[in-house]
Amino acid sequence: MKFAVIQTLNYQFVDQFWMRINEIYLTTINLVKEPLITWGQIYKENKVKAKLINDFLIPMSILIGVTTLFGNIFGGIVQASVSFSYIVASSIISFLLVFLEVYLAGWIIFMVAENFNPSVDSNKIFNLVIYSHTPVFLSMAFVKIFPQLYFVSLIGLYSIYIYWTGIELFSGFKSERKIIFMILSGIVTIVLYLFLSYIFNWIYDALINEFTNFVSQL
Repeated sequence: MKFAVIQTLNYQFVDQFWMRINEIYLTTINLVKEPLITWGQIYKENKVKAKLINDFLIPMSILIGVTTLFGNIFGGIVQASVSFSYIVASSIISFLLVFLEVYLAGWIIFMVAENFNPSVDSNKIFNLVIYSHTPVFLSMAFVKIFPQLYFVSLIGLYSIYIYWTGIELFSGFKSERKIIFMILSGIVTIVLYLFLSYIFNWIYDALINEFTNFVSQL
């Protein structure tokens, strides 16, 4: 009886896991192929921030972390003197960089939107920011595995178009306000990514130097 209950729970977990993977896959494909139609569906669903982060941002951040791990292992870009734990650390840093950049961008862009419209819905802005990063997520994951094909990262620029097509629906901004909001959102995203990249690169370099010094003293 106990075994049957455990087996049932395992089946339910697997089913839920694959349902979530399928949802992410369909959302990703549809958003890239037909952003206007997909935005309409996302708008009607209007996931709250916590569910949106759990259902899409975290899985995409994990994808970046995992591809970083495999890229480091099979790409031979990590020095032999660096232990596997530091390869894992690099993957964790990639995960945190993506997650924090998008999460913080959501809040900052929401505050920007509030200055234009105090009644703007934070959940809608988060949906706009997170889902519009989809091409960035995909191109970054690919380049992490195949760094020599870095030019593929240009595909991430498609996020700009996707973001633009969703601004009016999710924020209500039109004409000049839409353009200004687009520019400010771009500045926030770029500055935030560069700042966090600097911080995390500094942390990783410090860890590598400490490890190298420790090994040299053995």
